[in-house]
Amino acid sequence: MQQHTIQFMGSAAAVGLALWGAACATTEDPQTYAPTTNTTSTTSPAAGTPTSAGSTTGAGVTSNTVAGVTSNTVAGVTSNTVTGGTTGTTGTTATVTGATGTTATVTGTSTTAAEDLCLTRPALTAGLVADFETYDGATDAATFGWTLYTDGAAVQRYAGLYANSDGTGTPAFSMVAGNASTWAASASNPAATSWGGGVGFWMGCVNASSFTGISLAVRGSTPTGNVNVSLSVDGGSVSATVPVTETFVVQQIPFTTFTNTETGALVTSTNGDNMEGLGVGASMVYVDDGTGTYVPEPGAYTVVVDDVTFY
Repeated sequence: MQQHTIQFMGSAAAVGLALWGAACATTEDPQTYAPTTNTTSTTSPAAGTPTSAGSTTGAGVTSNTVAGVTSNTVAGVTSNTVTGGTTGTTGTTATVTGATGTTATVTGTSTTAAEDLCLTRPALTAGLVADFETYDGATDAATFGWTLYTDGAAVQRYAGLYANSDGTGTPAFSMVAGNASTWAASASNPAATSWGGGVGFWMGCVNASSFTGISLAVRGSTPTGNVNVSLSVDGGSVSATVPVTETFVVQQIPFTTFTNTETGALVTSTNGDNMEGLGVGASMVYVDDGTGTYVPEPGAYTVVVDDVTFY
């Protein structure tokens, strides 16, 4: 009977990428922006007295500015200027009511679309992705997140875990003892029957091209004796395969090793730029069912990951 293996993000790429995209789009990602409401309430000044940006006006005032609102109507105002707020912000119509010289309220709702983080991705100078030592021992592992990068001011990038599973058997995702440390991320399944599963990492887009590759401590057991390490870059994915044993082994994988040979692949290689995620997982063994169709052979896997760094 002939056997074949399927990569964690190889022929199962459509499933893996769909899960990855969903994880990165959830509200648990601190970089997914929620709608905001801008409200200003002031007492209108005497006729003919200019007002500052954002305030409401009385008769004779020539300008009114409300950040984040695309249009508004002010009774008695000759000219109205509205700024669009920060990049990526759109707004709805706001209406100002109130008689001249009385209190009026400006209410406008501005909805911020998800920012394209890769347009302003930081170039990393520190290589640590995750050692899990900030884990509190109680949070659901699949919702655990941390700060990946910050410049202390405007630019921040976050990272977190998610369970990547084919949905068969009884998959488990948890935090366990690490590589000579307190915590590591673990994915397991005693009876997977489809493509497999493993540990997924989402992250805000970063530029790791100043590094050679990625290093991680991994242990476990899989049907193939290997784990597939996949990088999400430029809207696609590339992967490499390394052996796995029951004890932690630190694997250093150069970016030049990561490839995608599938027909029509969005990306086929990486230098570490536009990095958006990482997966470490187990693949099933595929066997001929006797009709020339290859099907997954049910199997068990355990994948434990710690000390993930760019090196």
